[in-house]
Amino acid sequence: VKLLIALGPVAFLENMGGPLSLLTGYTNTLKFLTEILGVYEVLPSGAFMNILTSTMCDPAVTTVAPICDNILLSLIGLDTSLMDKKLLPRILAHTPAGTSVQNMIHFMQAKNSGRFQMYSYGPTVNVQKIWFKIPS
Repeated sequence: VKLLIALGPVAFLENMGGPLSLLTGYTNTLKFLTEILGVYEVLPSGAFMNILTSTMCDPAVTTVAPICDNILLSLIGLDTSLMDKKLLPRILAHTPAGTSVQNMIHFMQAKNSGRFQMYSYGPTVNVQKIWFKIPS
């Protein structure tokens, strides 16, 4: 894979596991806090993150590189027996690639609702944007 463009949740997420799924119970709180704090990105790419991942996750540079693999796999809840370990250096070269807070909230909404639906801005704004209180 030379290019991946991920546009949003592509399936139903109600059975999603792993530590990140535990945050879905706090979707509204996280949305409120990020708006108040003016945070719009999650793990944005930048010089600091590039240096950190290139030095800490490169087996040629450090002996703690397997920790990066384990952190990634534990966060996304992936069964390591199903993962081709030869792909990890390529994946980690782009991790963290960052995403928007809105995209993360959308994933949480999909997990909570058990449906594949549009992003919900809240009943009042939803009516203005999509003409329905609850997205379909």
